[in-house]
Amino acid sequence: MKKCLGGLVLLLSLALLAGCALPPLPFLPESGTEDELRAVDSGSFGIYMRWTRTDEHTLHISGSGAIPDYWGDTTKTPNWPAWHDFRGEITTLVVEDGVSVVGSRAFAGFTALDNVMLPEGLIEIGASAFEGCTALTEIAIPETVSSIGKQAFYGSGLRIAELSHNVTSLGDKAFYSCAGLTEIRVDGDNPAFSALDGVLFNKDQTRLLCLPGGKTGAYRIPDSVILVAEGAFAGCGLSEIRVSGNYKAIGSAMFSGCEALEELWLEEGVTTIEDHGVVGCPALTAVHLPASNSIISSNAFVDCPALREISVTEGNLKFSSADGVLYNLDKSLLVRCPAGLEGEFALPEGVAQIGASAFEGCASLTAVTLPDSLTEIGGAAFRGCTALGELRFGWRLDRIGEAAFQGCTALTELTLPDRVTVLEASAFQGCTGLETVRLNPSLGAVGRSAFEGCAALHTLTINWGPTLIDSRAFAGCAALESVELPHSVKTVGESAFEGCAALRSLGFPGSVESLGSRAFAGCTAIRELALPGCIRTVGYAAFEDCTGLESVSLFGGIGELGGRAFAGCTALTALHLPDSVTELGPNALEGCTALRELTLSPKMTEIYYGCFQDCTALESVTLPGGIESIDFDAFAGCVSLASVTIPESVTRIGEGAFTGCAALRELRYRGSAELWQEIAVADNNDALLAAEIVYI
Repeated sequence: MKKCLGGLVLLLSLALLAGCALPPLPFLPESGTEDELRAVDSGSFGIYMRWTRTDEHTLHISGSGAIPDYWGDTTKTPNWPAWHDFRGEITTLVVEDGVSVVGSRAFAGFTALDNVMLPEGLIEIGASAFEGCTALTEIAIPETVSSIGKQAFYGSGLRIAELSHNVTSLGDKAFYSCAGLTEIRVDGDNPAFSALDGVLFNKDQTRLLCLPGGKTGAYRIPDSVILVAEGAFAGCGLSEIRVSGNYKAIGSAMFSGCEALEELWLEEGVTTIEDHGVVGCPALTAVHLPASNSIISSNAFVDCPALREISVTEGNLKFSSADGVLYNLDKSLLVRCPAGLEGEFALPEGVAQIGASAFEGCASLTAVTLPDSLTEIGGAAFRGCTALGELRFGWRLDRIGEAAFQGCTALTELTLPDRVTVLEASAFQGCTGLETVRLNPSLGAVGRSAFEGCAALHTLTINWGPTLIDSRAFAGCAALESVELPHSVKTVGESAFEGCAALRSLGFPGSVESLGSRAFAGCTAIRELALPGCIRTVGYAAFEDCTGLESVSLFGGIGELGGRAFAGCTALTALHLPDSVTELGPNALEGCTALRELTLSPKMTEIYYGCFQDCTALESVTLPGGIESIDFDAFAGCVSLASVTIPESVTRIGEGAFTGCAALRELRYRGSAELWQEIAVADNNDALLAAEIVYI
């Protein structure tokens, strides 16, 4: 150290003699101090800064300037200070004189920290600097601090927070999620902020910035407030909240996670409750709406399972209430039923429509009687009513909206009324207890995923009427054994019956024109299949992995069999394509390991890639006269293939078309030797080229 100091003195002398300006000096820690000799860990950072752990539980930060910002785990490359490894052990933090800034996340997650000493002269506390310091119940913020960053004390154990007159910048959520915080105090001379009843506001109290998380009892938002900061009431401990009429709209998640909140009053002047305005308030039993309230989102009250009453002040020109249920003014529309409703509920005659999400989450509702006046059930109207076991429909019902009864797991039987014409997507999706479904003749289509995942459904009656079975309509109905489509059906959509593992009997009427991709994929119990000629297109993977399928009858009229149409049908022994087939798609029969008999259509012009790949039982193939190209891997892995007949129309054989065909001994070519030599044969077709050629 003496040599270093001597060298430094010499350097300074030379600089002065030369008349040079002196560069800033690096920080030189004291040597041999008691603290350093006792240090458990220490190190330098920045240019002028040093950290020292003087004992197992005490951390000192010394030097001159700012503790830098850290971004923690917020990116793919974590960035934490060196002392972060001791975050569970440090109880005392001493930031010494000379330090001007505590950088972002500098002490975030120090869960044992309960004593912090900050120096006079500190001007800034950065974003998340003390976030998650759950043991930190008090801190003296120096009067010199002018800026406190976003989430600086988020989730800490603070009980009281005090802002001096110099704090003019306060980041969002600086004191949020502090469950023990009961009061925020602000110096009366502060030009930017103020406090009233322990609640933080801007200076003129038009904006409520933070309600302490530990504040309990009843609270009324003052008349002066016209704006509430996002999350200001999140997780609060209040049991009753009154919103003054000068505050017009309850914004999204304004009252979120208020676990103690029991009663909410909106005073005259409030006009709007937005989507998810009140969410996750498990103790909330009553909401009182003023006459001025004219806009209520369909998801205004979410995850409030104890809510039993929504009342409306007389004189409201848009809404009304009866028995705690919210309606429009003339009660033709049921807007919202409180989630705490239990047992049976009968809608009054005169209600024509049930609004979107009206009964969503009513987990104790067991039975519903719908009046004859009802014509429409809105989207998600009864979603998640897990105890709903009985539905009594009125005869005028015409439309059932998207996800209307999704997840109603107690339903066991469904018979749609005769006048229902629209059954939208996911209407009964995930009704895992549903065993019997009868669809009415007036229905125009079975919507997308309408009964998807109804794992107990074993009896399905589709009366004449629907022209479309939309995508995934019955996907995953694992107990369904029999499907007889009516003569009205023209299209079976993508994955409509995919994964119906018990399906054994499948009947197609003469009206069906197309089967969508994966329409019956994974229906492992089907043994026999007959596809009528009215079906023009069999989609991609329509019957893939139907591992029990042994016999397929295809009738004239079918034009196209899509890629992977029968791939993985390991029990299929024979396939005879009618003359109407113009295309057998890529990998159409890949992995059909029992396939021995094969007849192709004369209208086909190409054997697509992988079409018969790994058909390990196939011994002989005759390609029809119109084939021009055999694509790559077409017969790859057909280890039993001994003889192949190729027409003179073929001009190209792709790479590996016959790779792995170790048993191939005979090539029958319907043309001359000269024509054979003109065919472009790609690499990895050694087995084909080694076979004996017979010109026929």
